[in-house]
Amino acid sequence: MRTLHVEPGQPEAVAAVHAELDRMLAEGRSVVVTLAEAGEWMTAAEAAQRLGCTRQDLEWLIRVGEVEARLLGDPRCWQVSVSSVVDLEARRESAHRRVLAFEEVATQLRAS
Repeated sequence: MRTLHVEPGQPEAVAAVHAELDRMLAEGRSVVVTLAEAGEWMTAAEAAQRLGCTRQDLEWLIRVGEVEARLLGDPRCWQVSVSSVVDLEARRESAHRRVLAFEEVATQLRAS
């Protein structure tokens, strides 16, 4: 997964996003695009759905500092930083790639 940041007045950055999207689609990949303003927040329900976890799991992720969140008065009413959710997704993807690479090396070692 890649997160591309685009600042106002940077047409080359917009072109890079477009080129990356074209490349992935040309490779036959299914693509998910999220557009969010820098510093944007989402509800806890939205964050949990995006991360594929329960609200309780999300609250644990908040408590251990994996995602940034703020309370809105009610002890169960969280707003979650979109950028922290995207960062967590990237860390998960990176860890998954490392596990796959380890499995591939282990398979090669067993075969030799």
